[in-house]
Amino acid sequence: WHTEGDVWNHTRLGLEKLSSQEFKNAFPNDSPDLELIVAILFHDIGKPHTAKMPDKKNVDNRVRFDDHDTVGSKIGKKILDRIKISAPPDIGIDTDNVAWMIHRHMILVHGDPQELKPSTIEKYFFNPIRPSQNLLKLLLIDGLSSIGPNGKGFTDKFEQLCKRIEEIKKITGSRGQKLVQPLINGDNVMEQLKLKPGKKVGKILEDIRQKQLSGELKSKKDALDYLKKL
Repeated sequence: WHTEGDVWNHTRLGLEKLSSQEFKNAFPNDSPDLELIVAILFHDIGKPHTAKMPDKKNVDNRVRFDDHDTVGSKIGKKILDRIKISAPPDIGIDTDNVAWMIHRHMILVHGDPQELKPSTIEKYFFNPIRPSQNLLKLLLIDGLSSIGPNGKGFTDKFEQLCKRIEEIKKITGSRGQKLVQPLINGDNVMEQLKLKPGKKVGKILEDIRQKQLSGELKSKKDALDYLKKL
């Protein structure tokens, strides 16, 4: 799966790919910041701790690194906190952000971009309190530096994800890196359905947001009419 070599070679190649034309084409107006660079450096640090050699139970007969994203995020944060990388104010690195990216850098391996819910795409790639764009860049870098048997990187799923993101933006009339506001809020739900604050309200809001991002509900009136049916 990685003809470029081991994790060290893969990581070095990832850092090199920050200067590649493929990266510049995907993000023409952005320059890599230190948080992204550190995330690339640490994104696979969990692999040596999770390596499993092929055996009779391993049907695909290859080395596996199950949960290296989860394990790596903890190891990376521990190291970065130990060296106090976030202490200098001009460095601009938040260790929680780096850990968040490491923890989620396998999202395209765990799921098909075509099947991701619009609300899931919003959660990861339009998150106002997390480095959503840097996560997107990390996914591209990881794909570009994972060289398959044909000598090319694995970027198909990244491209599919980008298409999904553009579709959602087009459907909702969103521009830039922010999606349009939700059609209704919790007060609307509680008033319409005579509910008290709680998880049920949150689930209904999530359902309506999902339908908004899918283009099924296009106005506040549509959302309120949908509530009436509930």
